[in-house]
Amino acid sequence: MNKRLITIILVTIFLANGCTVAKSVSSQNTSKEEESVTRIKFIMLHQKEHRWVATEKEVKDATPEAVINELLKFPMIFPEGTELLNFEVKERIAYVDMSSEFNSYNLGSSGIEQIIYSIVNTLSLNESLGITGVQFLIEGKVEEYIGEFIADEILKPNIKLSDLE
Repeated sequence: MNKRLITIILVTIFLANGCTVAKSVSSQNTSKEEESVTRIKFIMLHQKEHRWVATEKEVKDATPEAVINELLKFPMIFPEGTELLNFEVKERIAYVDMSSEFNSYNLGSSGIEQIIYSIVNTLSLNESLGITGVQFLIEGKVEEYIGEFIADEILKPNIKLSDLE
């Protein structure tokens, strides 16, 4: 009787542990599937060759906001301390609210235009993001100028993907 009881207990424990392991593996697979990774083209002007280039990078959960935060990591594009304060999409227009450092450029109108269009082109030309234009704000307000660039309107991309190499 004791052997039979011990066998039943051991089988029950084994089955219970097996089910727990199966659940654990199943939940790990589900969480990996939920992390979506998208290849995003970050579009910037190549300074030496004066042409637009696309640098592809995989972005987890590639929302437009995540893409801007990735752009902020690219070296020598944004003034030090530049932060994305708020981000909103309404009717396929991205409202990008940047910190005041974003408006501290000393690059002339063409330099700031290149930086602004790095954001506009990247957001608008990656179809998976669903953006058709960008309105910039500084500290929550639409500014007439960012640097020397007129920025008080919704900006559309200024290149085509076919123009890129």
